[in-house]
Amino acid sequence: MKKDFKYELSDDTWEREEIEAILQVITTRKFTMGEKTKEFEKMFPEKQPCEVIIKTNNGKTYNEYLEYPKGHPEQPMSIDELETKFNSLTDGLLNSSKQKRIKEVIFNCEELSAKDFMKKLVLN
Repeated sequence: MKKDFKYELSDDTWEREEIEAILQVITTRKFTMGEKTKEFEKMFPEKQPCEVIIKTNNGKTYNEYLEYPKGHPEQPMSIDELETKFNSLTDGLLNSSKQKRIKEVIFNCEELSAKDFMKKLVLN
């Protein structure tokens, strides 16, 4: 079931500095963040850094930096997190019994040959 959320993400409250930065990206066709991207690329593939900065309409800024995304061997997902992600990605595509069957196959794949694994993943 696809959910359609509609939220106003921003008012036109950008300051001149922000508008100039956007225009520079568009006019130069350099769709990166310049020096920050170069710093991040030097760390790859050992690390996969990501930084997100959100500025709200009321002027508050929230910043989060990660060197390893969730699911990376340095920051593995728990079984509950894997199940939640799988369910969210397959809701509306697979009914609950097919979701359950696939999860059982995947979470027990080490006990199967490659041939049996692939056979069990085929949906009827």
